[in-house]
Amino acid sequence: MLTRRTAIPVETRSPGHAVELPSVPLAGTVAVWHAREACKDAGTQRPVSSCDLTALRESLLLPDELRHADRIRNELARAEFVTVRALLRVILGHCLGLAPRRVVLKKTATGKPYVPDWCNPQRLRFNVSHSHGEILIAVARGFEVGVDLEPVRPLANMDEVAAEFMTPDEAFLYDISGEKKPETYFRVWTRKEALLKATGLCLQLPLRLTESLSRRVTIVRPDSLARPRPGEYSLRSFTTETGALAAVSSCRNDFELRHHEARVLDTTHHKTEQTS
Repeated sequence: MLTRRTAIPVETRSPGHAVELPSVPLAGTVAVWHAREACKDAGTQRPVSSCDLTALRESLLLPDELRHADRIRNELARAEFVTVRALLRVILGHCLGLAPRRVVLKKTATGKPYVPDWCNPQRLRFNVSHSHGEILIAVARGFEVGVDLEPVRPLANMDEVAAEFMTPDEAFLYDISGEKKPETYFRVWTRKEALLKATGLCLQLPLRLTESLSRRVTIVRPDSLARPRPGEYSLRSFTTETGALAAVSSCRNDFELRHHEARVLDTTHHKTEQTS
């Protein structure tokens, strides 16, 4: 007799390591950096000061990134883009031994950012998620990784949207969650998003055929897609210190998570520390 899952595996998040950025993630490890209220003042919930943003823009971002930021009309969204890209460049720069602005960033055909192998001897793979002022950046060595982050909140059309992307087992778990429906909704959503981002195919895989409740998930590849090859992806869920739900996925059978805290507005002092 088959039984349905009545819970999603969630790890207890260990405290972040308050240390300098490591040079390279250890083999079989996904290093996850978490920045809280990265683009908002914790007291006023307003964007960080224009002086802080100007320092980040001028010291860490490239001209095309500045042009992209200037096209963003919403003040918070613009601040979030600047802080996310600044932190990403600092982290990757440390791992690669490069000044942040010398890190080369490209995009795949499906929009997933990456560092080309010709300037990436460590074969670093990374992924980024940001939502409501929080940022997660996951970095691994030699294997693809995906990450997603969402704060728990009620949605007006939550039941209708859940029916569109959940498998039957996920929908059963959601239906019996009662007052915890929002938590179940975003726990499933973050796991699916992390999984799909790890494959590099974003939403080209059908969500209702993509099971996310297990720690290891087998991807079913539609015939029209050349990649990824059918195979297992690992999934890990955790809750951030602010209560947001997060998930990390990779194409490894298993991996270790190491958490780090990051202060984005303290990154500008790294601009001259390393050179190529």
